Amino acid sequence: MTSCFLTPQVNPYEQIGPGFVVARDLPEPDASDVVDKLYTTMPEGWTDLATEIHPGSLIAHTNPATDDVACLKCGKTDGEADFVLCDACPDDDVRGGHWRCLGMPGLPTGDWFCDRCVRDGKGTNGDAGPVSAGVDTDKQCKDKTVPNGMMAPIIPLHPYVPNAKPVVENRSPLKLGVDLEERPMWGCDCYTRVAIDAALACAAGYKGIDVDARRKRDRFFAKLLMPAVHTMGADGWDLALALEKLKAGDSPRDPYDASEPETTTDGQSDQSSNTSAFERDFETIKEGCDSILRAIREVDEAQLPTVPPPKPAKGSKTKLQEGGGAATFGIKGSKESRNAAAKAAGIKQPMQAFFIFSNEQRAILLESQPELRSNITAVGKMMGDRWKKMSADEKFPYAIKAEEAKLVYEEKAAAAEEEAHAAAKLREEAEMSQLAKERADAEAKKLEAAAALEREIAEAAEKGITLQICGYGKKPRKPNQSSLKSHKRRHFRMHPKGIGIVCVRPGGLPPGTYIQDYLGELYSPWRWYERQDAIKKREPNKELPDFFNITLERPAEDARGHDVLFVEAAHRCTFASRLSHSCAPNCQTVGVAVADQSGSSNGGKQDNDPLTKLSIAQYTTRHIAHGEELCWNYSCVTESEKEYRAAICLCSSTTCKGAFLDYAGSSAFTVSLFLFPFQWQLE
Repeated sequence: MTSCFLTPQVNPYEQIGPGFVVARDLPEPDASDVVDKLYTTMPEGWTDLATEIHPGSLIAHTNPATDDVACLKCGKTDGEADFVLCDACPDDDVRGGHWRCLGMPGLPTGDWFCDRCVRDGKGTNGDAGPVSAGVDTDKQCKDKTVPNGMMAPIIPLHPYVPNAKPVVENRSPLKLGVDLEERPMWGCDCYTRVAIDAALACAAGYKGIDVDARRKRDRFFAKLLMPAVHTMGADGWDLALALEKLKAGDSPRDPYDASEPETTTDGQSDQSSNTSAFERDFETIKEGCDSILRAIREVDEAQLPTVPPPKPAKGSKTKLQEGGGAATFGIKGSKESRNAAAKAAGIKQPMQAFFIFSNEQRAILLESQPELRSNITAVGKMMGDRWKKMSADEKFPYAIKAEEAKLVYEEKAAAAEEEAHAAAKLREEAEMSQLAKERADAEAKKLEAAAALEREIAEAAEKGITLQICGYGKKPRKPNQSSLKSHKRRHFRMHPKGIGIVCVRPGGLPPGTYIQDYLGELYSPWRWYERQDAIKKREPNKELPDFFNITLERPAEDARGHDVLFVEAAHRCTFASRLSHSCAPNCQTVGVAVADQSGSSNGGKQDNDPLTKLSIAQYTTRHIAHGEELCWNYSCVTESEKEYRAAICLCSSTTCKGAFLDYAGSSAFTVSLFLFPFQWQLE
């Protein structure tokens, strides 16, 4: 299969494998040491996925039989955070339900007992909050109504589905150009995602706030719009072009057809055996495209600012501050506005009672003791001591003077604020008048150019000449070439994510499919952190480092000991390191033990044991349709608030956290040292 999007010249890397390679800048004996640490005593096929509850863990007391308890009212087992279990039921017959389904005002603070245990006299629900009488919670769950002022049960937009079990036995990686493609990927932040959803909700076929309407809009965005964006190449930033392509029916349809729900929450089926979901919903899809395109054009035609204004130099003022605009003083009538206007007018703040007393007594003190004129600290301390020793009656006259000074200040500040806002209003009116005049002149010039063009067309027609019109003085537009205004669009635009991976296998990828090993250059911990410090010193102004690295952790139960290696997959790697991050991933990385292919030393294992090495493999967690992007959760943590704020997530999912990094705090490393001091000393 020939790919028109495969661009190896963009973000190039050296393909390696099978197995990791030692970093070129890792000296001996560390180079041999990191290779030796790849060997493990774990059997072939071992994974680091949690398969059982280990004794002594925090959840060891949990009874696995309670994980599948169905709600007494709605019959569902999802919503673990909202689930309440009876505290008196036997372990083999536990009853419970969602607190909203059970009619509770909230999660119980004490013990809760089901109706069976209450009848048996095992307990009462006085502290837990009794079920409200007269509430049909069965109907409430189905109809999503809110009877008697109660909260309706929340139905999740995407119910929890466990990750598919990886097929560890399969070690045949997927191939670029056959199963997958590398493409320039684009995404949007949370704000653009919400704006697109709001625009789509204006279409009749996607209107509503119920869960079915929300799922329908999310399906449009994730299974139609984003796959269309993934086919745009360098023009993927322009959401309008992707919508036009989707509206014409030229975008991938498989993700939408594969995601068709069997039934809605109302129990009605949407499937048909004769036509595909895309063909059946095409008119509704076009209506949704028109709704979003209309919102994009309205924003573009409004000529909203596309580039944020430059920040003023340190110590300088903006143009608005120099002119004393209304925004300089804040909201009229507020304390901040009055104080700002008074400061601009040179009106000093009123003194408090103590400072009025100090001004009066300081002059008397310095007359009697002239030697204190050069000792301001001693004078201030004496004034403070005298003020503390004074009674309330002695302080009262100064309090009266302070109140009078405050009233005078407020009167002057109010007058100054009124003058400042009046002057600002006049300036704003003048600016608006000038802007209206400029727009009128521009419109007149446009009309004049159109009239001249019409005259030219008429004159050419009289001579028998047909003119090809490309616009009023504009050059012919090339295919996929957008105007300068659209290119600068800040609103309703996508942002580059770099090179990503898209499924092109017909029929898609089944759950649990082995993708590829996440390979790269191996580093020891000390060398890795030394390298990171050097990079930060070389690039001090770089807000966010490149994230191609991953940690390879030796299992704690390995007889050869626990340890950590760092894998740098930026330049010498596989395509697995090019998968983008997502807060709603469809792939996962799994630590595995695989057969040794090198034929080298067994790393100290017994001769009769099979040789195994540690590796990091990627597997699909659910079905991935043709045209859908492969992505996984980076699970990266940073101690830098600057890095966290710069790590804007572009996964475009409804469950997006806003950042692809988790913020641990600047003291996280220090806290870990105090929590595990003996472990660090032993290692």
